[in-house]
Amino acid sequence: PRAMPAERASVAAAADGAPEACPLEYPAKFDAAREYVAQATARGGDASALTEDHMLALGAFEAQAVKGPCIEPAPWAWNAEERARWAVWSQLGRMGAPEAQYRYVQTVELDCAGWWGELQAMRSRGHTAELERGAAGGGEEAGFSLPPDAAWAPLAAGGGAQPAARYEHAACLASPGGPLYVCGGDSGRRLLGDLWSLDLTPLAKGSTPLWSAVGVDAAHVLPPVAGHAVVVRPGLLLCVGGRQRGAGPDDVLQVYALDVQEVTEQDQDGGQAARWRELKCAPDAKSGAPCARRLHSAVVHGDGLWVFGGEAAQSKALNDLWRLDLEELRWSKPAAAGDAPSARSAHTACVHGGKLHIFGGCSYRSTAFFNDVHSLDLATLAWERREVSGSAPAPRAGHSGALVGARWLIAGGGNSASGLGDTFVLDLVKMLWTEAVPAPALPTTRRGRTAASAATTAEAATRATSGVAFEGMSTVAIGDLLGAPAILAFGGYNGRVTTSLRALPLAEPRHGKAGGRDGNGSANGSIGVAAAAAATAEVGGAIEGVERALAAAERAVQALAVAARPQTDDPAARKAAAVALDTALVRGSSLSTAISSAEGLRALMARVHGQSA
Repeated sequence: PRAMPAERASVAAAADGAPEACPLEYPAKFDAAREYVAQATARGGDASALTEDHMLALGAFEAQAVKGPCIEPAPWAWNAEERARWAVWSQLGRMGAPEAQYRYVQTVELDCAGWWGELQAMRSRGHTAELERGAAGGGEEAGFSLPPDAAWAPLAAGGGAQPAARYEHAACLASPGGPLYVCGGDSGRRLLGDLWSLDLTPLAKGSTPLWSAVGVDAAHVLPPVAGHAVVVRPGLLLCVGGRQRGAGPDDVLQVYALDVQEVTEQDQDGGQAARWRELKCAPDAKSGAPCARRLHSAVVHGDGLWVFGGEAAQSKALNDLWRLDLEELRWSKPAAAGDAPSARSAHTACVHGGKLHIFGGCSYRSTAFFNDVHSLDLATLAWERREVSGSAPAPRAGHSGALVGARWLIAGGGNSASGLGDTFVLDLVKMLWTEAVPAPALPTTRRGRTAASAATTAEAATRATSGVAFEGMSTVAIGDLLGAPAILAFGGYNGRVTTSLRALPLAEPRHGKAGGRDGNGSANGSIGVAAAAAATAEVGGAIEGVERALAAAERAVQALAVAARPQTDDPAARKAAAVALDTALVRGSSLSTAISSAEGLRALMARVHGQSA
């Protein structure tokens, strides 16, 4: 999405002593406002002035901006807070992410006009969230604390149709708590251009996640591709580069975009098929545009898409650095100084603390493999080869990475000696390697491809049980849907192309939530006895909960009034419109419907309570 028009930006106060206006453009302004609310409510500050209905509205706008329109089922009515949040979010309908971001910031500014100045003070005092600053070392602030017996476990998935086995595909979450999207790849026999969605929400209840094929308009499909990258821009999936049939040495890097809201609408009401659109990117005046490539890295930072390295035609390894301005859709080739990585492909990259980090990869025709770490300061454009301590992973390429907090998880890969099924964690604050999950290395050919003639029955059994695939798989951080922070791995090559789905919990499950194994050793399993006991306790408190639900319904109506405030900076106009809307909503049917439903639930639960007594 492009930046908000200037006329919709906050108007800076002209008078001396007025609160400092936030100078950032969207979505950076939205992210800063979220940071302020999170920090100020936790530590005290102007955000304490936010009323309860404003906090409900902020939660709804944030969910709409990050996850998209509400498609979640309504929580039980006795879960008062969750029901109120859901009610407000669902009323936002199909409001787009840019609009939701704008409304979030405007709601903060209603009561906290000086939020930007206070945020700067928090940052100067070291109060900014550790995920962004990377200032703390260790513990949950750095991301997670691995249990001593951390291990990958198979994860069952349902949904009828299943994606084909593949490697060198791409996968990502478009928003926290949203579905996992899997795109393209190599099946071993042909390149793929399909798009799949894996609904992860059942995991929170100990159930099986569900696959579904995303319908894509026949005139706007993604060309079959492998070795590409998929990154997220709020509301968009961006597919960057990759290997395509018939590509020529003079081709330039292609970028395709897909509107996630089209997928959401398709899931909600069978809306029109989603569409991939090729972005028409202008070349740099001096350097032109990056050449077509595969097995490169691509990350989004602010309004820029950064692309490093990869493999061009005739297997030429690259170490060039490019930036695509996502507002202007124009390429540039930044002149970076310092100790840059050597030419390489099949490496991994992430952004943390304002730096682009590069790990591993291989050189021209896989003649050399790397396990070095380089960092590029995206503000000063200075490269640095990092000094790293701890137990470093073996040199490798074709591995995958996932960032959780300040810790970068590296899984799988291979080199000329073996396929590598191990998993390591790099603490990006301490620059310290830790082996998270060891795995046996099997004899392989170059780039970790296990030779069919060398694969004994014992080795095949080991590959099936020792954890993740070796090369070309995807790993994505999925939050705490398994009761603790976790990584999900899909697909890859470990002697054969696989459709394996595996999970790695990064900490002991909290509150006994969905962390066990079922009879097949699956990481999802059933809810279990602990969850059943918790459900029984919840029913016992349902009668009191109904009273809270009634009060929450009233707060939800108030929050809806905030959500629909007019788009103007005139205080008198905003106040008049808010009063009129509040009155109309209270007189409407929303509150009476909620009260009626809650009263019916009260009667039902009273009968259940009486029978159980």
